Amino acid sequence: MSQIDQIESILNQSKENHWPYTKTFAALEEAGVTSYEVKLANYEATYFCPSGKLEEPAPKYFQLPTVAEFFSEVAVKEALIRHQKAQTNYVEWIAETAAAGVSHYRVNMKDRIVTYYDKDERHSVIESIPV
Repeated sequence: MSQIDQIESILNQSKENHWPYTKTFAALEEAGVTSYEVKLANYEATYFCPSGKLEEPAPKYFQLPTVAEFFSEVAVKEALIRHQKAQTNYVEWIAETAAAGVSHYRVNMKDRIVTYYDKDERHSVIESIPV
């Protein structure tokens, strides 16, 4: 199985089996993902690894969210907390995060951080991924 096929399999399994983010992160890291970026408004998810990149299709039941003009750090953090407590699924979390003004986010696997940005990247929230 190629590295790209392995990453695609992990992404499918994680959604089908509702893996917690830390499990998905660890599996992607082990498969060689170095970083990824997700653009919320049109759901463009791109995973980068040494052998290339993978464009992931939008999740089932995904509806294009409206990204708010104003960025609310408080609302972003509240949406993250609800999602981490399994009070929202991934699609609901995307809608809440977009409503808080997040247009895209980037994950740095090596540094174990996720940065959530507004459309101009003037505002952001940085989240550390637990080990």
